Amino acid sequence: MSVPGPLPAFLAPVAHLAALAYGLGVRAHGAWWSLRGSRDAGVPVISVGNLTAGGTGKSPLVAAL
Repeated sequence: MSVPGPLPAFLAPVAHLAALAYGLGVRAHGAWWSLRGSRDAGVPVISVGNLTAGGTGKSPLVAAL
């Protein structure tokens, strides 16, 4: 017995192909970025950030720097 999902069963193959295409695109994009390599900015760089969008004190820290 299968558990019902968020999509009708007849759309499963379409969703699988879309996920495969998306995965290949992500992999190709990552390969493109790795071929570009890194560049020297010529000056010291400080990166301030994290995965949280707001409310973690990034702007006050940048102002203090």
